[in-house]
Amino acid sequence: MSIKTLWHIALLSALYACEHIELSESTHDKQVSSFRDTCYIWNDHVVIGEQPTTKEIVLLSLYEWGEMPSANHTSDSAMVGMMTDGYQELELGQWQVPTTEEAKQLKAAYGENNESLERLNLLFRKVEALELHNDARYLCDEGRKSFSLASGTSIANAGSKIKTYRLRLLKRIEMH
Repeated sequence: MSIKTLWHIALLSALYACEHIELSESTHDKQVSSFRDTCYIWNDHVVIGEQPTTKEIVLLSLYEWGEMPSANHTSDSAMVGMMTDGYQELELGQWQVPTTEEAKQLKAAYGENNESLERLNLLFRKVEALELHNDARYLCDEGRKSFSLASGTSIANAGSKIKTYRLRLLKRIEMH
């Protein structure tokens, strides 16, 4: 078998094998949208979930900021908001920082020792984007908290002096 054939087999396996992820809608009535098992590339974006009843898909940004201060930082607290407000991925704008609930669900679905993370990272490599990492602390809750995909870690308030967080954004799209 050629390397190209093996690559296609691996990619097809990844497309159908991502684990179940539930992401909650951050609405006033706290409705929870349960996404069916899915993970694939759509219009050069990485989809991590979809809600079949509302025809909504959830994307995880291709770009990842490193060396980010939190929204609690003593001198650079506006950085998260500036990066989020100005982010445009291909034709899509209006991305958001994951909520605390979405961070919990990302951690549950793609946490350390979970095969889903490798399958998701395979998709990120395919579109030439940075991969997610177990040992990184990602910002959530508008940049006020952070989480890691590593086992035994929890979501915690982000520090006021640390500038080593990472930021990955989410985007919800209603399909017609």
